[in-house]
Amino acid sequence: PDGGMGDRVYRARVPLAGFEGLANRLPRACRGLANRHALVFVVPAGGSANGQTKCLSCFDFLPVDPTSPTTLARMLLNLEVQGETRHREMSLAGGRRRESWVFQGEAPDCVNRAKEYSRGYDVGISLYGNSCETYADALVRHLLG
Repeated sequence: PDGGMGDRVYRARVPLAGFEGLANRLPRACRGLANRHALVFVVPAGGSANGQTKCLSCFDFLPVDPTSPTTLARMLLNLEVQGETRHREMSLAGGRRRESWVFQGEAPDCVNRAKEYSRGYDVGISLYGNSCETYADALVRHLLG
């Protein structure tokens, strides 16, 4: 429920970079299979009204060049590539939350604390090691722990 005192933290999944078009062509029942990229959304306290999200911050971790054939080959072999953490401010048309969003909890000052955490994050990324999953899990723990 909206109206708490802290920022609201959600974990979500979206298609991997470069695979968005493929995900949109899949039948609705199969789209979850394409949603492999983990993100963390933070809705600041006061960032929603009447359940309608007005603004939010998105934090994620991905390879610097995610669609490069070299990056794809190295990731499939579980070899590390250069990654980057990203912070984007967004608004959602109509304020609708996506079905892939999972509410994690509330805490104060999450946007600033997530930015600070991300600046110090290890940017070597691999498929089965330090990945978007491990980043999202660690960020949620940091914000709510």
